[in-house]
Amino acid sequence: MKKIIFIYALIIGLFFISCYDSKTNKSDDTKKEEYMNENIQQTFFGATFGDSKESVIQKFSDHGLRNVNLLSTDLILQFTSDEGLYFSFGDMPWENLNVLIKNDIFYGIVFYTPVKEKETAMAFYNKILSAVSQKYKMKEETPEDSLTYVISKGYGNNNCHVSVQCVKYESLVHDIWYTAFLGYVNDSIKEETSDEL
Repeated sequence: MKKIIFIYALIIGLFFISCYDSKTNKSDDTKKEEYMNENIQQTFFGATFGDSKESVIQKFSDHGLRNVNLLSTDLILQFTSDEGLYFSFGDMPWENLNVLIKNDIFYGIVFYTPVKEKETAMAFYNKILSAVSQKYKMKEETPEDSLTYVISKGYGNNNCHVSVQCVKYESLVHDIWYTAFLGYVNDSIKEETSDEL
């Protein structure tokens, strides 16, 4: 649990940084057409992008995923398995997942497992990318920061994108960690402006 607390903000920060220019990257017509997919997945454990935060918590709970209230905020919900250390998604084991929320609406999800060795994280990145590439056309892109070793993305005609990344980060107690993670985002919900103050 302590490991999760230390790395929580860093994982989400890296994911937001890497996804920040997804709109810019999509504007490149060559890249857009060559790596455009009909649709990118939008439903996870019974919850679909656009569902309310409360609905996501209930549906994930029905699938054996527990909301870690201590680490969850109005913008990010942290989940772990109720049944053990790992849960399965895409026939791969994961330790954590974060749900991204905007204006009480589910718009993104990040799956990850922290490890201590870069080689292990890179091997997992390759395994994730291989599995995702069976379903989507993916393109390796240039990392936007020095903490990201490699990043690949696929874009969908449904305004969603999928991202596979391998990153290094330092915990709040200055331990070095690595992870490969898989993320899905609905860009149209993410980019909606709010009329709230």
